[in-house]
Amino acid sequence: MSLQELASIGEFVGGLAVLITLIYLAIELRSNTKTLKPEVNNNTYLDWSEFNTMMSQHPDKEVLVRAFNPKESFGNFDPVEHFTVACLALTMLQKFSAAFFQYKAGILGAENWASYMTYCKSVFSLPVFAAWWKEERQQPIYS
Repeated sequence: MSLQELASIGEFVGGLAVLITLIYLAIELRSNTKTLKPEVNNNTYLDWSEFNTMMSQHPDKEVLVRAFNPKESFGNFDPVEHFTVACLALTMLQKFSAAFFQYKAGILGAENWASYMTYCKSVFSLPVFAAWWKEERQQPIYS
């Protein structure tokens, strides 16, 4: 067997090894994605659970209760209460944004995203949060 024949066999074996490696990587990637999706959904729910626990322990529960009252007005809050509501609203907005990016990346399931979107719309349609958002969206950080 000549050196050229050995080189051809080596090229063939090398190409075959690359093909097998690519197939293996594709299978592993699919497997990891199947594992990642339920984990992301679970972590998102756990994150919201921690948020709700934090809210239940918040020292200004009265402000939070008023913020979620559909008959309350943002104008009835003093500057410190405005800050509390703003922090709460920003936290929720950031959580919804994170869920949106996970959904757009195909990691968060459509059903979970739909439930988050329903909740997001219901929260930000409340008068206090709607008034906050009207002021907040004037900030130059939003596109």
